[in-house]
Amino acid sequence: MLTNISSENYKVIEKNRSHSKIKLFPSADFFGEPIMQNPMVPTGITLHYSAGGSAVSSYRHLKANNLGYHFLIDRNGSVHQMYYLDSTCYHAGNATWKGESPNKKHIAICLASFGQLNKDNRTCYGNLICDAVERQNAHWEPATPEQEISLLQLCVWLCKNLAIKSEKICGHSEACVPVGRKQDVGGVISLSMAEFRILVHKCSVVR
Repeated sequence: MLTNISSENYKVIEKNRSHSKIKLFPSADFFGEPIMQNPMVPTGITLHYSAGGSAVSSYRHLKANNLGYHFLIDRNGSVHQMYYLDSTCYHAGNATWKGESPNKKHIAICLASFGQLNKDNRTCYGNLICDAVERQNAHWEPATPEQEISLLQLCVWLCKNLAIKSEKICGHSEACVPVGRKQDVGGVISLSMAEFRILVHKCSVVR
């Protein structure tokens, strides 16, 4: 869990090239050739959950509907890249964070998770989630430890290599307009977004 990680025991992923030339995360897997849409210089990161099953099933649904995320993180911690890092992708709908549009300026990261559940710990499809947790006054399918580690490593790497400030990381629920329209990433991760931003900042300055 993220609560067990500190800047002292955080595992650093080596830096890549000049951020103006970076298009790929070095530890990523791929469903196929990453997508390039409109050019973008990313300044932030938005976190989501898929509200579904595996990263593969989410990828198929997203591609069929011309939607997507730069990254999908599966329950085993594998990181799949869908879009080049210098490309926009439509992921946040009507949203704004720190005066910018996440659709135009943010890297989108999605965790494979059913996300918020009903009070009986069931998904909107009726699936019972046996390892559900109660956080933020709701029930959630939690990210696996492998997902949380991959999420942290990816965010720290992006902040270092693309010169993104940790304060520019947001959950979709924080950026959506109107407020309350979305719940992700919510209690899927074991820290609040404020705590997660602090952890990313601390790990980003590790030498």
